[in-house]
Amino acid sequence: MLILSIQPHSEVPEDDESWPLLDSILEFRNRVRARLNRSYTALETGELERRGLPIRRVQRGLWMTFEHEAFHIEVGLLPSHLSGEAEG
Repeated sequence: MLILSIQPHSEVPEDDESWPLLDSILEFRNRVRARLNRSYTALETGELERRGLPIRRVQRGLWMTFEHEAFHIEVGLLPSHLSGEAEG
């Protein structure tokens, strides 16, 4: 038996006008990805050490963002798995 434990979700808008526009969602995603890329570069080049930033904390944050993205992929695939579509 599959048991999901998902944290309570934020309030879901009831009408279409309350949802953010696709452009604003994509802009946010792009800003986040750019910031992640800068973090990876700073980690790789040693910039974080030069600035005296806690490397392990940055590494944990990067791993957490990877897990977050993976979770979205898993949740997106779950309906097809439960319906049996993934087997055929």
